[in-house]
Amino acid sequence: MATISKACAAFGVMTTRDRLQCKVSSRGCVHKPYQIDGEEAGFCPRCGEPTWVESTETSVGNKLALAGFRLFFGKNNQDVLVAGLCMEARTDFLFLSPRFINCDGFRIKMEGVLKPLGLWDESAFGLWTFLDEEYESNHP
Repeated sequence: MATISKACAAFGVMTTRDRLQCKVSSRGCVHKPYQIDGEEAGFCPRCGEPTWVESTETSVGNKLALAGFRLFFGKNNQDVLVAGLCMEARTDFLFLSPRFINCDGFRIKMEGVLKPLGLWDESAFGLWTFLDEEYESNHP
Protein backbone atom coordinates (compact mmCIF):
# COMPACT_ATOMS: atom_id res chain seq x y z
CA MET A 1 0.00 0.00 0.00
CA ALA A 2 1.32 3.43 -0.94
CA THR A 3 0.40 6.89 0.25
CA ILE A 4 0.32 9.74 -2.23
CA SER A 5 0.31 13.21 -0.72
CA LYS A 6 -0.99 16.11 -2.78
CA ALA A 7 -0.63 19.78 -1.97
CA CYS A 8 -3.62 21.51 -3.54
CA ALA A 9 -4.52 25.11 -4.24
CA ALA A 10 -8.07 25.44 -5.51
CA PHE A 11 -10.49 28.27 -6.18
CA GLY A 12 -13.92 27.37 -4.92
CA VAL A 13 -16.76 27.69 -2.44
CA MET A 14 -16.69 26.06 0.98
CA THR A 15 -20.05 24.64 1.99
CA THR A 16 -21.47 21.80 4.06
CA ARG A 17 -22.78 18.39 3.02
CA ASP A 18 -26.33 19.20 4.21
CA ARG A 19 -26.53 22.11 1.72
CA LEU A 20 -25.94 19.60 -1.09
CA GLN A 21 -29.33 17.99 -0.56
CA CYS A 22 -32.15 17.71 -3.05
CA LYS A 23 -35.70 16.35 -3.15
CA VAL A 24 -36.15 13.06 -4.98
CA SER A 25 -39.48 11.59 -6.08
CA SER A 26 -39.78 7.82 -6.32
CA ARG A 27 -42.64 5.43 -6.92
CA GLY A 28 -44.53 4.56 -3.74
CA CYS A 29 -45.43 1.07 -4.96
CA VAL A 30 -44.58 -1.39 -7.72
CA HIS A 31 -47.96 -1.28 -9.49
CA LYS A 32 -48.67 0.46 -12.79
CA PRO A 33 -49.76 4.11 -12.30
CA TYR A 34 -53.55 4.52 -12.29
CA GLN A 35 -55.27 7.49 -13.97
CA ILE A 36 -58.57 9.14 -13.11
CA ASP A 37 -59.99 11.56 -15.70
CA GLY A 38 -56.62 11.75 -17.45
CA GLU A 39 -54.63 12.57 -14.28
CA GLU A 40 -52.52 10.24 -12.22
CA ALA A 41 -54.19 9.13 -8.97
CA GLY A 42 -52.52 10.18 -5.71
CA PHE A 43 -52.80 6.65 -4.27
CA CYS A 44 -52.56 3.19 -5.79
CA PRO A 45 -56.02 1.55 -6.01
CA ARG A 46 -54.48 -1.93 -5.57
CA CYS A 47 -52.38 -1.48 -2.43
CA GLY A 48 -53.34 1.97 -1.09
CA GLU A 49 -49.75 3.30 -1.05
CA PRO A 50 -49.04 6.83 -2.31
CA THR A 51 -48.28 6.90 -6.04
CA TRP A 52 -45.16 8.99 -5.47
CA VAL A 53 -43.05 9.49 -2.34
CA GLU A 54 -40.72 12.49 -1.88
CA SER A 55 -37.54 12.19 0.13
CA THR A 56 -34.52 14.36 0.74
CA GLU A 57 -31.17 12.92 -0.27
CA THR A 58 -27.64 14.20 -0.32
CA SER A 59 -27.19 14.91 -4.00
CA VAL A 60 -23.52 14.00 -4.00
CA GLY A 61 -23.35 10.87 -1.84
CA ASN A 62 -19.69 9.89 -2.22
CA LYS A 63 -19.28 11.36 -5.70
CA LEU A 64 -16.21 13.43 -6.42
CA ALA A 65 -17.82 15.94 -8.79
CA LEU A 66 -20.84 18.23 -8.97
CA ALA A 67 -21.87 20.21 -12.05
CA GLY A 68 -18.38 19.84 -13.51
CA PHE A 69 -16.59 20.97 -10.34
CA ARG A 70 -14.48 18.75 -8.13
CA LEU A 71 -15.55 18.02 -4.55
CA PHE A 72 -13.13 17.76 -1.65
CA PHE A 73 -14.48 16.51 1.68
CA GLY A 74 -13.06 17.66 5.01
CA LYS A 75 -11.90 15.22 7.66
CA ASN A 76 -15.25 15.51 9.44
CA ASN A 77 -16.97 14.53 6.15
CA GLN A 78 -19.39 17.47 6.62
CA ASP A 79 -17.31 20.31 5.15
CA VAL A 80 -17.22 20.23 1.34
CA LEU A 81 -15.14 22.38 -0.99
CA VAL A 82 -16.77 22.74 -4.41
CA ALA A 83 -13.70 23.62 -6.44
CA GLY A 84 -12.16 24.16 -9.81
CA LEU A 85 -8.70 22.77 -9.24
CA CYS A 86 -6.03 25.27 -10.23
CA MET A 87 -2.91 23.44 -9.11
CA GLU A 88 -2.08 20.09 -7.62
CA ALA A 89 1.44 18.94 -6.73
CA ARG A 90 1.82 15.21 -6.13
CA THR A 91 4.59 13.19 -4.54
CA ASP A 92 4.34 10.12 -6.77
CA PHE A 93 7.51 8.13 -7.01
CA LEU A 94 9.62 10.82 -5.37
CA PHE A 95 9.08 13.59 -7.92
CA LEU A 96 6.87 16.63 -7.93
CA SER A 97 4.39 16.83 -10.80
CA PRO A 98 2.45 20.11 -10.87
CA ARG A 99 -0.68 20.32 -13.00
CA PHE A 100 -2.14 23.68 -14.01
CA ILE A 101 -5.67 24.39 -15.15
CA ASN A 102 -6.81 27.63 -16.78
CA CYS A 103 -8.82 29.84 -14.35
CA ASP A 104 -9.88 32.67 -16.71
CA GLY A 105 -13.42 33.77 -15.85
CA PHE A 106 -13.66 30.98 -13.32
CA ARG A 107 -15.50 32.92 -10.58
CA ILE A 108 -18.19 34.06 -13.03
CA LYS A 109 -18.62 30.53 -14.40
CA MET A 110 -18.79 29.00 -10.92
CA GLU A 111 -21.34 31.56 -9.73
CA GLY A 112 -23.49 30.91 -12.82
CA VAL A 113 -23.56 27.17 -12.14
CA LEU A 114 -23.85 27.15 -8.33
CA LYS A 115 -26.34 30.02 -7.86
CA PRO A 116 -29.33 28.12 -9.37
CA LEU A 117 -28.45 25.17 -7.10
CA GLY A 118 -28.53 27.44 -4.03
CA LEU A 119 -24.84 26.81 -3.33
CA TRP A 120 -23.25 30.16 -4.23
CA ASP A 121 -21.90 32.13 -1.28
CA GLU A 122 -19.69 35.10 -2.16
CA SER A 123 -18.12 35.16 1.32
CA ALA A 124 -17.15 31.46 1.08
CA PHE A 125 -15.52 31.80 -2.35
CA GLY A 126 -11.76 32.09 -2.47
CA LEU A 127 -8.44 30.37 -2.86
CA TRP A 128 -8.25 27.34 -0.58
CA THR A 129 -5.05 25.41 0.13
CA PHE A 130 -4.97 21.99 1.71
CA LEU A 131 -3.22 18.65 1.85
CA ASP A 132 -5.02 15.70 0.29
CA GLU A 133 -3.88 12.10 0.71
CA GLU A 134 -4.73 8.99 -1.28
CA TYR A 135 -4.04 5.44 -0.26
CA GLU A 136 -3.34 3.02 -3.07
CA SER A 137 -3.34 -0.71 -2.59
CA ASN A 138 -1.10 -3.01 -4.61
CA HIS A 139 -3.86 -5.62 -4.56
CA PRO A 140 -6.41 -5.73 -7.41
